[in-house]
Amino acid sequence: MPDWSDPLEIQRDTEVFVKILILLLGLYTWEVLGSLRFEWQVISGKKKFTWLMVVYFLCKYSLLMCLIVVNIATGVSTEVNCGALYTFSQIAGNTAIGTTSALLMFRTFAIWSTKKYIVIPLCVLFLGQWALLLHGYTIVKSSWSPEAMACVVYTKPEIIKAIYVYTMLFDLTVLLLSIAGLLLSPARSGLWGLLFTDGVIYFIASFTAYLFPVVFAYLNLNPAMNIICPVPASVCSGIVACRLFVRLSDRVHADVYIPEALVGPSEAKGRINHNCSTSTPIVVDIHIRHSAKGSESYTSDVDDEHF
Repeated sequence: MPDWSDPLEIQRDTEVFVKILILLLGLYTWEVLGSLRFEWQVISGKKKFTWLMVVYFLCKYSLLMCLIVVNIATGVSTEVNCGALYTFSQIAGNTAIGTTSALLMFRTFAIWSTKKYIVIPLCVLFLGQWALLLHGYTIVKSSWSPEAMACVVYTKPEIIKAIYVYTMLFDLTVLLLSIAGLLLSPARSGLWGLLFTDGVIYFIASFTAYLFPVVFAYLNLNPAMNIICPVPASVCSGIVACRLFVRLSDRVHADVYIPEALVGPSEAKGRINHNCSTSTPIVVDIHIRHSAKGSESYTSDVDDEHF
């Protein structure tokens, strides 16, 4: 068992952290470049822009900015403003964490047709998550060390633990509500299966990723080990959340899986026809079904033939 407080061990751990950051930057840059098709479809008007895309873009590019800045901070050999660099990277990283949870939460709103008894409690929990994330902007302190010729980072493990444990529990709550809403829905379409599968995939990926920073924060081995896992965890959950958003958008083909209360009646209700290059119409029906007992259920009938 190594002496985790030994300066040489901390130096080795820091070098490993730097290499991981370079790897993550390359991986995520490739991910961003590979998904530019979606951005082009929005810019060119092939996909109708909805406000939820703002959350998607914020998640995607705040994570990219976090990786770029933190790689700059760990790669410099001349004196820089370490505090500003690490504060910016913390803001961008925490923003990515919050927006990944938001993308999953809005799916749940759609599944439950934005019923108030679902939306209001989740919004309260979501605000609690952001309270922790905003507080997390201040937990990373860094200063330039002339001896090490590098930025020295100080963290508060207890805040890291609180952020990731809360996020894991929040995502679990959202997943369980999503599954409950889908199971209570009378419809069993291809879109139903997609929502169910994607929700489970996201939770497994994010829960597994967030588990590592929680464990290392509890161990509190040394400053380098305390910050070695949060960035990979954010990258993992961010990639999964963004991919699932694009996948659902492509599946529905008109970005209308959000109900009327979120995007307006012209986008969420009625029949929307989109012409392919072969002039074959794609028809997407979104409506609210009222059961005999007066309850509401969100259903989505998608013509799968042309997808």
